[in-house]
Amino acid sequence: MENAKVDVTLTINNKLRTLSVGLGESLLAALRRASYFSVKYGCDDGTCGVCTVLLNGKPVRSCKVKAIDVDGA
Repeated sequence: MENAKVDVTLTINNKLRTLSVGLGESLLAALRRASYFSVKYGCDDGTCGVCTVLLNGKPVRSCKVKAIDVDGA
């Protein structure tokens, strides 16, 4: 199950996208793998805020959000 992937659909920069993500993969990692390099790696523990993105209009630290949890966002 370690390599299991699921498809999540979300809106990125006003475009509907479907990404295949790992079960434990962070939103940050999934976005960067999908070539959204404007989302930056920082501390990887949620303290610095450099990875902040808007999720349903609210700022979240993408390193702390699991990509599977944003399906439909």
